[in-house]
Amino acid sequence: MAELEERGAEGSAGQAPGFARVLCALDGKEGGFAAVAQAASLVRPGGELTLLLVTSFRNEGEMRGPAIGPIDAHAAVKRAESIAEEAGVAATIEVDPAAPPARVVLDWAADHDLIAIGAPAGSWLGSLVIAGVGDSALRELRTPVLTARASSTGDTYRHVLIASDALEDSAASDWLGGRLGGTHGSQVTLLHALSRRPREAHERVLAQAEMLREHGVARPDVVLRHGRAHEVIVDVAERLSASLIVQGSRRRSGVRTLGSVSRRVVHEAGCSVLTVPPETELTGV
Repeated sequence: MAELEERGAEGSAGQAPGFARVLCALDGKEGGFAAVAQAASLVRPGGELTLLLVTSFRNEGEMRGPAIGPIDAHAAVKRAESIAEEAGVAATIEVDPAAPPARVVLDWAADHDLIAIGAPAGSWLGSLVIAGVGDSALRELRTPVLTARASSTGDTYRHVLIASDALEDSAASDWLGGRLGGTHGSQVTLLHALSRRPREAHERVLAQAEMLREHGVARPDVVLRHGRAHEVIVDVAERLSASLIVQGSRRRSGVRTLGSVSRRVVHEAGCSVLTVPPETELTGV
């Protein structure tokens, strides 16, 4: 079970949340390198950042070929190391030739508090048939998952959109989004897709907005909108040019995956997404 502690942040009014053990999976693509930088910002002082490159084979038989060739693998590792060093975080490099890649990453992630990976390039529907690392992580892990996309401004925390279901299940994600936004001086928007009980949801969202103020968010915006949750989240994030979405997850599987809000947001959003399961323990508050 993931544990989150607070860490000092220079120039900030409060303490920035940080994870003790962070795993970043490399794939040699731009999203993976964005994940390194964003993951490094979430490592607490004294914490560990592990950069994992899986070099197993994509296919078997005559079509057998490495997931990433040795030259590209070396270049990916060196670039990732440089990004972590620039962020002031020491990184440990791990290269694992085992297969299949998704299972290898999940096995490594079991001992970490946060997994970071480049955002999936494929469609959400396609991921239901061939689950990639990110989809498998969202479905199986009880730890937060950061799916990273490169930001045009380079500032991950410029505008944080917290997608709340106005229920107890979103307490961990609301807390973390508020801490990140308050510490980094972000513009913060608290969003809820209205259900059949709009009055009750409105009252809960206003209470959550007050909690955000307690965490240093001076003027959180509150947006309530009717519609299907994943469509509302993606649309509002695009309209507001959000740089990071923080959302909860219920880890649906099987047929219920068709209704998974968190997984659809990860695939359809144009920015990085931090998905926080309800089991996340927020220590040091």
